[in-house]
Amino acid sequence: MAAFNSAKVFALALLAIFPVLAAPATLSPAVTSPPGPTVTIASGVVVGKTTTISNQPSVTAQAKAYLGVPFAQSPPLRFSPPVAAAAWSSPIQAQALKPSCIGQLQDTNDTSALTNPIDGPIIPESEDCLYLNVYTPANATAGSNKPVMFWLFGGNLQYGSGSLQVYDGTSLAVTQDVVVVTINYRTNIFGFSSSPEVPFGSQNSGFLDQRFALQWVQKNIAQFGGDPAKVMIFGESAGGESVKQLLASPPSPLPFHSAIMESQQTFLIGDGKANYLNVLAHFGCTTIQCLRQVSAADIKNYTLTAGLMFPPAAGDGTYVKDIRSSISSGKFAKVPIMMGTNLNEARLFLGAVGLTNDGSTIVNSVLSLFGLNSTAAQQNILSKYAADVINNDIVLADRIITDATYTCTTSSIATFLNSFGYTVWRYRYNPSFPSTNVFPNSGAYHTSEIPEVFGTYPLSDRYGNVTQQQIQLSAFMQGAWAKMARNPSQGPGWPKIGSNFGFELGDLGLGSSSGVTVVATFNADYACAATVHSIIRSSSQSASLQSLGAHPIVQSIEDSSVSDLATTIRNVNPSVVIWSAGAGGGDPSRTDTVDRKGAIKSMDATAEAGVSRYIIVSALDVRDRESKPIPEWYNDDDKARSDRVWGVIGAYMKAKLDADTELVRGNEKRKLKYTIVRPGQLTEDDGKGTVIAGKIHLGAPIAREDVARTVVECIKNDGTIGLAFDVVGGDEDVRKAVEGVVSGKQDTFEGYH
Repeated sequence: MAAFNSAKVFALALLAIFPVLAAPATLSPAVTSPPGPTVTIASGVVVGKTTTISNQPSVTAQAKAYLGVPFAQSPPLRFSPPVAAAAWSSPIQAQALKPSCIGQLQDTNDTSALTNPIDGPIIPESEDCLYLNVYTPANATAGSNKPVMFWLFGGNLQYGSGSLQVYDGTSLAVTQDVVVVTINYRTNIFGFSSSPEVPFGSQNSGFLDQRFALQWVQKNIAQFGGDPAKVMIFGESAGGESVKQLLASPPSPLPFHSAIMESQQTFLIGDGKANYLNVLAHFGCTTIQCLRQVSAADIKNYTLTAGLMFPPAAGDGTYVKDIRSSISSGKFAKVPIMMGTNLNEARLFLGAVGLTNDGSTIVNSVLSLFGLNSTAAQQNILSKYAADVINNDIVLADRIITDATYTCTTSSIATFLNSFGYTVWRYRYNPSFPSTNVFPNSGAYHTSEIPEVFGTYPLSDRYGNVTQQQIQLSAFMQGAWAKMARNPSQGPGWPKIGSNFGFELGDLGLGSSSGVTVVATFNADYACAATVHSIIRSSSQSASLQSLGAHPIVQSIEDSSVSDLATTIRNVNPSVVIWSAGAGGGDPSRTDTVDRKGAIKSMDATAEAGVSRYIIVSALDVRDRESKPIPEWYNDDDKARSDRVWGVIGAYMKAKLDADTELVRGNEKRKLKYTIVRPGQLTEDDGKGTVIAGKIHLGAPIAREDVARTVVECIKNDGTIGLAFDVVGGDEDVRKAVEGVVSGKQDTFEGYH
């Protein structure tokens, strides 16, 4: 197939079209003539206008719109954080949308369906752009205390605008009795410069714009009729990612009480600092002050031509790469959350480059894009899809990209949040409507839910007319989204994650439905389910492993080299390697070969294969008894048990000790994110899901099933990285027991090897 010759070409094509695709055509609200409604805030008087909903004839109620209200000094100092806007003495006529910030679009004058799917005039661009829009019900006055929905637009953090017609808040304000706020924020190099001359903590000016606007809402929204204590943040794509970052590194005091992430994701490649220095050199500059004198248009055109992207600077207080660490450490904002994806997220990107279903090249390119280069790894992925998907390359490519970059990441985060006690709801948007399609058969593509949420779908467009299902589904979704602002603890109208035995996914617009169908989360996540590959010595164990859903690989550990094992690991491309092999006693030489040499071999192979997460299942009381002290929590019974165990299986315990010691002391070269789980005597009893973990006594046995549960919790909890801890049967929930080990930093091996 000529469309793609390599994964690299595919990746570049995918990223290149991200900045130019936003949302389907939308309908503007009808506008009455001024003078309009007036609000007085600390900075001065704001005069808005009234609007009605043209695509809902049965709704005659009006809304009030205040467009282009400055929330910060504008234009801002280029590459610098926002500062407060000066007060104004004359009333601001807030009756027209302000320009977008400078966006990295392919061509702002291109009005074709694919490069500019928003009908209507092109939104002008300017560095004078730090404005927001407020939409309120007609009856909203100071003190009305209506819920507030604060919107963050998408665009890969490289383009976008809060002034697009698709984000008009009139319908939400009128039908849901809420206040809607949409904002502009800086993007690409103007919002995420990574300039070394900008103090660390101030480099992500785009994220700081968002936070500054939230502060403005806290100070001023009550005058518009909104309740500053009932602010919900929501956003799509990079806007959803922005919401996630606000949750992961929340401002204090917290300026919101709930959150929605729609298709949260960004696709950013490249080194932001290196790209900034590239731009600096291109314009013959050596300082930021020099670059501030270059025209914005010239900077934009060069970054676009050179294909430079500008990801956020990590660790500056506004951008957290390790989201799981934020969650497990309790830093992640503890508010009700809804998150979800669309059925065909990737269809937009695949359709935009005109792909045809003429071979397997596209599928191979997609698989390679995600590092699935081996035949075994590719077959593992393909085995998850039904025949009707497998037999259509475009459909298959869409599903693989959608699952890998949207569905599975959302599932993983939602599950992880739930495991730490967060209240989370999930949805999936299913339908495809003619009036919002951007090309024939575009499916439930990336951004296609936005007109339904805002009620800005057109009555007719290039591919057909609005349908009754579309109208009714929009009304349902607006109600569900507004519930998350009004009373988020009650949710959007379907079960939260972890509350209904796995039947907790809100499928929106499924089939002919104009509401929600509650289905098993597995319906969306079947391609995300963890696949366990187990290396075994004898094929006689294969049947029992297969009955449990595992994929056995017959390979002798003793006879395999590090390179052999690394190849096997690389072929299945795991996210974690777990070593739980043992010689089973008997011959001391084989015990040494498997329990010591084999374990060390697995560590080296894991590192060589490029997998960082490694968990080793060791044994209780593995320690240096000759030169290290007895653990201080041992009682007389523990000491006696230790003597008996070491007297009977000393060779086994010594092999485990040497392996564990090598893992800890040799990790400077391997750089593994390891955890050592040290269970007591193993039984074949059914697991109870309860244990005791940490610094414990030696007497109690533990079911193998509960050891497995403990390992799973270690995989889910990054706080266990670098720890070794004991575990036996007990009466505490496994997850809570592991959390206790993490919070107490209970390492039972440190100081004893």
